[in-house]
Amino acid sequence: MKILILGSQGNLGQDLVSVFSAAGHDVVGCDRDELDVTDYAAARAMIGRGFSAVINAVAYNNVDAAEDPANRPIAWKLNAEVPGELARAARDAGAAFVHYSTDYVFAGQKPEGYVESDTPDPISAYGESKFAGEQAVATA
Repeated sequence: MKILILGSQGNLGQDLVSVFSAAGHDVVGCDRDELDVTDYAAARAMIGRGFSAVINAVAYNNVDAAEDPANRPIAWKLNAEVPGELARAARDAGAAFVHYSTDYVFAGQKPEGYVESDTPDPISAYGESKFAGEQAVATA
């Protein structure tokens, strides 16, 4: 399977490249040096190169800095808007799309932990942006 991993130099991205490569897949890793995912035409062109799957490991993940009003626009762009655009591009290219979120979409008050079917209740700008990204992917 030919797999595109976006955000391939981050912690998650590096692990994904390693695991999928070891499993024998044809993996192409892209990070910000190779592809600006906020350039939707460029992202769409990359995704359209015959991949079976696109894995989005791109995120603004500085949780504390996302609370700063100066950083909120980039956190929102990377966590909320970009995932939807990437999901639409993958759909149009006929590729499966995988997007990673975070437990920060929940309030953190459930002692036994959360499951995917629990109702999101983000209590931070970071969590709000990641939840918006989930919604954008789901409706793409």
